[in-house]
Amino acid sequence: MKYTKKIWLDLRFLKKDNYYSQFIYELIWNFIKMNPEYLFNIYLDLSFANLNLWENTKNIFPKAKYKSFREQTHLWNNIKKDKNDIVIFFSHNKPLNFKEKYIIFIPELSNFHFPKKQNIFTKIFQDILFKNNSKNAEKIICFNKKTSEEINDKLNISENKIKILTPFFNKQELTINEEIKNLTLNLETKYNIKWNYFIYNSWVWTEKNIDKLIEVFSLLKQNKKDINLIILDEETIKDLSFRKQVIENNLTDKIFFIWNIWEYEKEYFYKNSLWIILPDLYNVFPFSLNKALNYWINILASNINTLKKIFWNKIEFFNPNNFLDIYEKIINTKKQNNKYSTIFEKYNKEKSLEDLKNIIK
Repeated sequence: MKYTKKIWLDLRFLKKDNYYSQFIYELIWNFIKMNPEYLFNIYLDLSFANLNLWENTKNIFPKAKYKSFREQTHLWNNIKKDKNDIVIFFSHNKPLNFKEKYIIFIPELSNFHFPKKQNIFTKIFQDILFKNNSKNAEKIICFNKKTSEEINDKLNISENKIKILTPFFNKQELTINEEIKNLTLNLETKYNIKWNYFIYNSWVWTEKNIDKLIEVFSLLKQNKKDINLIILDEETIKDLSFRKQVIENNLTDKIFFIWNIWEYEKEYFYKNSLWIILPDLYNVFPFSLNKALNYWINILASNINTLKKIFWNKIEFFNPNNFLDIYEKIINTKKQNNKYSTIFEKYNKEKSLEDLKNIIK
């Protein structure tokens, strides 16, 4: 078959158990399927060597490590050799000397608002990458009007170059898992969880504000309120500083880190939780809430504008800067049935794919 266009997709950033990665993978998988007239060169990390998409794809595994200095030369030579019509990067990370047509995704600007702790040379290099690669992009894709305005303001980039792709929540057809149906061992007993619990599953960066949960659950313990918190995402579980905080505040009987569990066990925890809690100070699109929405779990989240615009009255909100407000909301919440069909209708896959198709055209 003769392809009308050759598109290079930089998927080397993909990580397992990463919500943004899962969103991009689902978006691209469907986009490739609906465009059989295009040939897609897909650059991947070796850990995704078994990934097979469609016939109109070619997997390439560059030797240079993602975000390394070596990729600045090695990757550029590969891109030049492949002679793509357009290259799409899903972050600002790309070789500085690549000057052909390319599109970059800038999903959020958390590093402007909450700079990450890093080596000074790494910080300078990343700042150069971000500013230069944004400035020279054919188009920049972001996820909402606010981010578009910030990119325009902070980087002095024309609004005409900035396009908005509305993300989606992935609607899943949930079936009763036979493993859960036949589960004879109570998982709360297995993991020594004594009380009703909230779930946190949204990473550990500064803007995630999870230190506030330490204050809240310290007060809950002090006042003898019988509520637990379960940490389910791998990134937070692996964060030694947060785990140290939990130990130092004597909260090991209140906050539980649960990892290396079967999917049906995770499903059990979601279905039997009181609420999902999201104390973010900054969040452009809450991909981490996808499971909660599918399981109709109640959500307790920060009353920041981006979240309020997405959920309106469908979830409960608190002031993320006031741990007493979070405390009051936690002790006064009651489990209730909540369906999110209107959220799925508004933030759907078809709309995202149409946005991407129009941007590439």
